[in-house]
Amino acid sequence: MEPITIVIAVVVVGIIGLLCAVMLTIASKFMAVEVDERIPMVRECLPGANCGACGFAGCDGYAAALVEEVCDRLEADIFAKYPGCYFPFRFSPGYGDLPLSVQSGLLTLLDAPRKIGLCANENHILTPRKSVTALIGVSREPVDRAVRSCQSCPGREGCQYRKSGGHCGAS
Repeated sequence: MEPITIVIAVVVVGIIGLLCAVMLTIASKFMAVEVDERIPMVRECLPGANCGACGFAGCDGYAAALVEEVCDRLEADIFAKYPGCYFPFRFSPGYGDLPLSVQSGLLTLLDAPRKIGLCANENHILTPRKSVTALIGVSREPVDRAVRSCQSCPGREGCQYRKSGGHCGAS
C-alpha cells in the first residue's frame, strides 16, 4: 500500500469527522430542550444512584414527581383558602377536549412570560420544561363524583393512564 493512499484515507476520515462534529454542534443548539430549573436543583439533592428504591426508574423521574407533588400541595392550598366552594379536578391544556393551543393565550392573559418567565413555543409546549398550567373549576354546589370518573371523561378512549392500567386520580 502506498503512503499517499494512507494519507488520503486519514484526511478523508478527518474531514468526515469534522463535518459530523459541526453538524452535531449545530443540531444540539437547535434541538436543545429546556428543563424546569427546579428539577435539576431537586435532582442534585438526590443520591444519583438510579437504584429504583424510591419506586421510580431513576432520580430524574423521582425529581419530576416531587415537583408534581408541589403542584398538588399548591392546589390543596387554593382549596383551603376558599371554604364552602367545591372544585373538580385540575385540568391542563392538552388533556381531554381542552386543546393544547389554548396554552399560549392562557399565558398571555396571565402575563406569565413577564411575571414568572413561563413561555410557550410555537407548538404550545411550555418552557421551562416540566412546567404546568392548569385550570380548576369552582362551584357553589358539590361536584358529582360520577362526572369526574373515567366513564364520563371525553379523553377516555385515548387516555394514556387507562392504557397503562391506571387512572389520573380524578375518580
